[in-house]
Amino acid sequence: AAPGRGPRRRQDRRGDAGLTAAPVSTPPQRPRRLSRRARDALTGLALIGYTIVPAWWMMVLLGVFAGLGAGAIDAGLNTYVASHFSEGIMQWLHACWGIGITIGPIIMTLGLTNLNTWRFGYRVVGVFQLVLAVGFALTLRMWSQNGAFAANEGEKRLTDYKTPMGETLRQPRVWLSVLLFVLYVGAE
Repeated sequence: AAPGRGPRRRQDRRGDAGLTAAPVSTPPQRPRRLSRRARDALTGLALIGYTIVPAWWMMVLLGVFAGLGAGAIDAGLNTYVASHFSEGIMQWLHACWGIGITIGPIIMTLGLTNLNTWRFGYRVVGVFQLVLAVGFALTLRMWSQNGAFAANEGEKRLTDYKTPMGETLRQPRVWLSVLLFVLYVGAE
């Protein structure tokens, strides 16, 4: 594959696989102390591993680990924030995700244009993932305190809403979201 094309497609696929597998890999009843650090470390090491493995089958294997780690990070962090913080904090979490997803192509473009390699982008993002793992490890006690950092106990959290599935499916906005999702995946 041309530089920049093949690895990017694998990254998209690993995220899809990870999001699919995340509920299996992060059961809600299990303590998540180790898994939070392990998810970031697993993803970071897999991304860095992409840049050093000599064979295609190794990249596929790393893609499985990267996908499981990325999906588990997404599902785990969203669930934690939804159950411990207000809706506003969840919006900030997604805003930060938007910043990261905007910076990613810039990092890859710099690597391709200035260094003539796609490996630079994967190494930079892999190092960021490892830094996140270290950050989670260093702040482990804070993550264990249930609701201690919630801004206001009177605010509703996302997990406080108990909307039945039937009521949700009667809303036109839900079907618009489903349609947009199908179009997005089809276009990709």
